[in-house]
Amino acid sequence: MIVATASNEVFQKTDFGHQKAATGPPRDEFPRAQTHGIALWPKHHLLADSRGLGWNDSYTSLATESSWNGTLNALPHLCIAHCVHRSASVSRTIDGESAQAKTVLRPRLLGVVPENRSSQWELRGTPDIQLVYLRRRMVEQVAGEMLDVDAERIEMVPRLGFADPLIEQLMLALLDAARTDDGSGDGLYADHVARLMALHVLRHHTTRPLRRTPASCRPLVAVDARINHVYDLIESALDENLSLERLARAAGISAHAFSAAFARTCGVSPHRYVVGRRIERAKQLLRGEQISVAEIALLTGFASQSHLATAFKRAVGVTPGQYQRAGAPR
Repeated sequence: MIVATASNEVFQKTDFGHQKAATGPPRDEFPRAQTHGIALWPKHHLLADSRGLGWNDSYTSLATESSWNGTLNALPHLCIAHCVHRSASVSRTIDGESAQAKTVLRPRLLGVVPENRSSQWELRGTPDIQLVYLRRRMVEQVAGEMLDVDAERIEMVPRLGFADPLIEQLMLALLDAARTDDGSGDGLYADHVARLMALHVLRHHTTRPLRRTPASCRPLVAVDARINHVYDLIESALDENLSLERLARAAGISAHAFSAAFARTCGVSPHRYVVGRRIERAKQLLRGEQISVAEIALLTGFASQSHLATAFKRAVGVTPGQYQRAGAPR
């Protein structure tokens, strides 16, 4: 079943936390409407949240949850759950994937709510769960400024029931701020903590796209215009031999001139571009879980399963098998 969004009457009750009743949230506060609102469902008991405190880049809540099952709609923001007290049995299925993840979420363990994809959940128990939402715009800004990666292609690996002491401490810092902040600081402390958390998540818990990736390429001009159609060739022939000579021949220029023009346009060499596109295609196939990793290696132009594994681990941070099993039973 789909869990209905809590009614406006719930948000108006005076016993829901410490928020100011009359003034309303600051103009650019992280909007509660862009969270799943789990802590505010009528069957749960809200213990604290950050509404009304002027936090721009994050929102956090802590609630004692009752057993529930339902669908969480797709949201763009990164969302992490932290079990603070008492364990719960949790199962999850992500739309577009056949595998169901199951775990016992014990205190100090974390789980990821996938961004941009809806997911079906079932929780059994009465745990105290903290949720933290990181604003997508801020995460992309940190990715571009601090890591120089293609921000639009960030994807958090949807792990369930894992430990990360630093994320845990940063989440607890946000929870403490939600309990003690009087709103006079314009959320600057919380925003700083949220950015530290985003940086750590980006470095350790997301797929890592190439620096200045193909998505940022711009149309070529003058002589470079002759290789525009090479992008289409690459997309249509990822399972074939895409040598520098073949790509240069398709562009009608020498291999040296082609390589220099391509790097000037795209910011990466033709080799890195092709490998990046093959990795992206492999990720799509792995999410489907319909074929083996060895078959995916052949379909994406890698010489062998081990070659795919090496390139995939270097680019994404996990092996193809780990990526395929992410969220699946351990």
